[in-house]
Amino acid sequence: MYIIDRLICLKQNDNHGVDEELASYFISRIQKIETKTLTDCIKETGISKASIHRFYNKAGFLNYKEFVKELSKEYTYLLKKEKNFQPVSIEEYYQYLKEIDINIKTLLENIKKAKRIFLFGRYDEILEFNHLNYYCVIHGKEKHTLSYWNKERNNDMLKTLQKDDLLILVDIDYTLTTLFENMMDRSYLIDVSMLQKLQCHKCFIGQANQQEQDNYMLIGIPYHPNMNIRKTAISYVDNIIMQNLLEDKS
Repeated sequence: MYIIDRLICLKQNDNHGVDEELASYFISRIQKIETKTLTDCIKETGISKASIHRFYNKAGFLNYKEFVKELSKEYTYLLKKEKNFQPVSIEEYYQYLKEIDINIKTLLENIKKAKRIFLFGRYDEILEFNHLNYYCVIHGKEKHTLSYWNKERNNDMLKTLQKDDLLILVDIDYTLTTLFENMMDRSYLIDVSMLQKLQCHKCFIGQANQQEQDNYMLIGIPYHPNMNIRKTAISYVDNIIMQNLLEDKS
């Protein structure tokens, strides 16, 4: 889960090291990734077997076959989403935004109290929180995006979360329950059991199910097959949060 997301982030890194080169290799060959063996990877990149092992092991994969299998699975899922793409009218778009359910009061309180805000989920959706970024800078709050390829680094950052910190999970493809089910089945990139044990304030932004609590504030955004519409919905939530933060002088 989020393997392609994190590979793209790594590929765009300016370090130009071995990990960045491997990320670029796998993204550029993703259409036929299942046919690419470890031997192919070594020959085509000139990178050693040990370095490739360290690369996928950082993300929590035990072997090359498991890594390629999950990468292929995510690619197939994205193709399916693209195939199901549906155009949307202006009227449908505004109706979609009206269906967003924001528990704004509680969220504002936690944002204002938090010294640090951590976000985890789909990276392209997290990027839509531009106003929240500026708010954190202006008010001296730390903001971290858990988008590292290194599972150990992500987990180490989670361990530092304190009672008044805020963790925001973002993924409109899922309800909170289905998100955790998928993450449990694929325990790479982050330790899901650690998420559930955290004592900090927690918020989930995605498909809402009122039966889901798990000590998470819920911001309900209905699913839409159009990725740009979903990202606009996140941007809309970001605007609502900032608007209320500016109006709330308490």
